[in-house]
Amino acid sequence: MFGVPTPSQLGKINEKAKRPLSKEEVFVFSSKMVGDKLIENRYVKLDKSLLQVLKDDATEGVALMLDHPWAGLGRPKAAYPYGRTFEAKVSKGDIEGEDWALFGDSYIVRGREKDGLSTDAIIADIEDGTIFDVSIGFGYEGTECSICGGSIRKCDHWPGRTYDNKLCYVIAKPPGYLMELSLVFDGAYETAGVLSADGEITDSGLSVVRDYKSLDSEIELMNIYSKNRLITLVRREDLERKIWKGGANMDDKKYTQEEVDAKVKEAVDAFKADLEKNAEGIDVFMLKHEAVEALGKEMEPNEVLKLAKEGMQYREELIEDTIAWGVRAEGEAFASDAWKQMLSEPTRTIEAIKAFRDQFKAKAEEIPAGRVTEPKKKEESVIPDEFYKV
Repeated sequence: MFGVPTPSQLGKINEKAKRPLSKEEVFVFSSKMVGDKLIENRYVKLDKSLLQVLKDDATEGVALMLDHPWAGLGRPKAAYPYGRTFEAKVSKGDIEGEDWALFGDSYIVRGREKDGLSTDAIIADIEDGTIFDVSIGFGYEGTECSICGGSIRKCDHWPGRTYDNKLCYVIAKPPGYLMELSLVFDGAYETAGVLSADGEITDSGLSVVRDYKSLDSEIELMNIYSKNRLITLVRREDLERKIWKGGANMDDKKYTQEEVDAKVKEAVDAFKADLEKNAEGIDVFMLKHEAVEALGKEMEPNEVLKLAKEGMQYREELIEDTIAWGVRAEGEAFASDAWKQMLSEPTRTIEAIKAFRDQFKAKAEEIPAGRVTEPKKKEESVIPDEFYKV
């Protein structure tokens, strides 16, 4: 289902709208949101009962956004909705290892603009395949161990390990909820490049969780899922609350605000150190043989740093070139600042930026007049392709 809504779909959309919408005003599209296949990077499997809960929320209607802005991962930090889900179903899975999957329908109203981006531009990107993937933000509390059936937060089994030749993983169960559906440019998000130096999502009030054993059963887990990868988050205040419950309480002495802040920081740092100590199987650095495998050959550290600097310069020049072609293609209507912010995100790949540039260039070259000046040619990069695999 794609494009103009059917009469039945338009009726369901208008049940949610505050004014009657015509079929000419509305763009609709379908998407697969998530399934019950094992998510291998976190050893989590969504139970069918949780998929049913997410389906109910999607049918009720959740916001359609860009790049999960609520989690601090998105293009603009403001959490603007550009559309809404209006119907969903749980059906048989369509890939190996998947029994059930959640599919949903969303609508976008044409002719709107928010934060420098128009809904017509988003619709055009969906139609021409530039935006081709979706990702969901959702929460759940049930964390059942696949080995013993108890809570993974309290039992003796660890996700990712095998016990009597059986893999241990987390079965995610209700209570839970669907927060939003996001249109994403690159598919799955990697944790690298998203975290601040202390392991927290910048400016979001959230922290990434890698160890379920460190969490109390009442702490709610929030998640971002895309392309069989999962990022699990908790509210920072929940972690701090757990610290004080664990015994790091203040005595009867009266403290200054500076002393209180220092004690809180000390407790938080101790908690994070405990997480790092007990969370097994987490890559905290790249070993030499891993670096050689990623680069395709052995290189001296100064050579890698030199390539990194050249790579950063090449990336900046590519972004500027893409913006220049965007202006040529769309004129004053082109939201240069918003596009530059989006293209500069650490998770944005060179290939994705090139795709945007080529799209704008093709569009600009179709204009019969006023586009006779070619952008200045860039010097050919000497950076080997394998460098971008790091």
